Amino acid sequence: MANTEQVLEYKCPCCDAPLKFGLEQQKMVCEYCDNTFEMEAVIDYNKQFQVPETPENEWETPQSKTWTQEEQENICTYTCPSCGGELIADANTAATFCPFCDNPAVIQGRVSGGIKPDKVLPFKKSKEEAQQAFRDLCKGKPLLPKGFSSDVRVEKITGMYVPFWLYNCTGKIDAHYKATRVSHWSDRMYDYTRTDHYSVHRSGVGEFCLIPMDASKKLSDVIMESIEPYDYSQMVDFDTAYLSGYFADKYDVEAEAGYGRIKQRVDATMDAEVAKHNGGYTTCVPVSKNIRVEHGNAEYVLLPAWMLYTRYKDQTYVFAMNGQTGKITGSFPICPKQSAKWFTIVAAAATLVGALVQLLLLEGGIVMKRIISWLICLAVVFCLAPLAFAQSPKIVDEADLLYSWQIEELEEKAQDLVDEYGMDVVIVTVWSLDGYSAQEYADDYFDYNGYGIGDDYSGVIFLLSMEYRDWAISTCGETIYALTDYGIETLFESCKSYLGDDQYYQAFDVYLTNLKRYFDAYQQGEPIDGRHDADEDDYIIYDPDDSGGLVHYDPEPTAGQMIKVMVISVLIGLVTGGITLLVMRSKMNSFVPQNNATQYISCDGVHITGRKDTFLHSSVSKTSRQTESSSSGGSSIHSSSSGRSHGGRSGKF
Repeated sequence: MANTEQVLEYKCPCCDAPLKFGLEQQKMVCEYCDNTFEMEAVIDYNKQFQVPETPENEWETPQSKTWTQEEQENICTYTCPSCGGELIADANTAATFCPFCDNPAVIQGRVSGGIKPDKVLPFKKSKEEAQQAFRDLCKGKPLLPKGFSSDVRVEKITGMYVPFWLYNCTGKIDAHYKATRVSHWSDRMYDYTRTDHYSVHRSGVGEFCLIPMDASKKLSDVIMESIEPYDYSQMVDFDTAYLSGYFADKYDVEAEAGYGRIKQRVDATMDAEVAKHNGGYTTCVPVSKNIRVEHGNAEYVLLPAWMLYTRYKDQTYVFAMNGQTGKITGSFPICPKQSAKWFTIVAAAATLVGALVQLLLLEGGIVMKRIISWLICLAVVFCLAPLAFAQSPKIVDEADLLYSWQIEELEEKAQDLVDEYGMDVVIVTVWSLDGYSAQEYADDYFDYNGYGIGDDYSGVIFLLSMEYRDWAISTCGETIYALTDYGIETLFESCKSYLGDDQYYQAFDVYLTNLKRYFDAYQQGEPIDGRHDADEDDYIIYDPDDSGGLVHYDPEPTAGQMIKVMVISVLIGLVTGGITLLVMRSKMNSFVPQNNATQYISCDGVHITGRKDTFLHSSVSKTSRQTESSSSGGSSIHSSSSGRSHGGRSGKF
């Protein structure tokens, strides 16, 4: 007798390894990752792997009526000997060409057999509106062959009742997810990350009404889905009178053939709607889903569409417009000559622009910097002129970290340094950097608020931003040499501990006291510095005997640089031209398949019938906080947005 017992294995929520019951812990234990779990959490987590068998849903077949003898006498069929297309129309509607393949020969006959539609949705858009919509759709497409939207082609737009099956069903879902909720905090030494792991279960049910699918093999499902939706509230009982002046395609796809496509759309909708109820988690990854479609039935109806099948160079192109709402879609031919023309124009323009930009940036960007400097000078003259006549404060406490008496003492101490050494000294506290880096903010604050002494705007600014605890020291002019990279870092280290303890007055007092020592060393010709082993191009080395100040070099472009400019410019042109052409080509086809059935959910929407969130375990990781990199010597320099040269360092405190 065969053994029918089933071995049940519980998996670890972290690593999916087998779990065992720990006698000491009285919990389920993973021997691979050393995590322990409550029995209830383990059972809940492993339920998601036990997907029940879903019985095949039985759809109700439509019980439509057949054509009566009188209707068969008043309705004609038109069959195309070229493509086999078959249409029906009233006896007064003459067919002179096949709307499916543009063949002028059609064979007239009488309708016989088959079922007639239950409902029909009458046309709301006229042929003239359809023709104008086609012309509008052709506009703004530079790759379209000339004459494609001619009146001769537009006249062949045909009004057609397209056979559709409208499906009604109920969607049900049971889904399990692995979810995490992440939190962060920091202390002076480490940044911490805590991750809470959860097993999440959701179940729901939703009613879907009248999901359409065309019932013709000759019509592309993608084309018909592209002109959805229709307003079904205007449907009426079928009567042959509605066929007057229009054609109706005969259905040749049974209702059962569309069940798979309808289930795809319902599945996608149920999945998306249930996922909306998983908020509050940092991540939520699906583990298993069981989606079922039940209680299905289908109705046979005719829906209006204006159709145009046209041929261009042995290829057929299709255009369709919703005969009720006017929504239009189609595919266009692409003219090779127009493609080559537009690629050449765009590539040439991009090559020229790329070359001009590179030439402006060549020679160290001297031309560009001069233009920017002129613009900034004009802005300073007309907008900031009043500031030039007022003495800017040395201590600016926008973050409100200091008492008024502390600001007065620090202001006096900073002014003494300015008077003694002829270099500006500024301390600024702010709450936010407004999206800039600390170094950029410090540079711009110094440049645009009237700070700096002498023609070279000598001075130093010490900036604190409290939002993310950023600091920056920026130097300008002669002060770049007085405070080397090594000097700035050691100067900051002298007050760092006070900043970490939120003792801001003490930190600034120590900073100003030590700043005097660095200025003294510089005046004696021996600025405090570390060893300098880097390339000299990366730093400014101060020579106290050199009275010429900063020296700029404007080398002439070499042949190699010009070749490089040409090659890069051509590549820019080719890439830009190619991307532009791809964008143009993508607009030549406006077919968009409907991958869900969201707009066909009943008014009640998807109702969540089950919700359970089970905590599994937590993990905490920590990383050392980033410290400021040390410099080997000299002063590294950069340019601010004003074009001035600055030295400096920045980091976190």
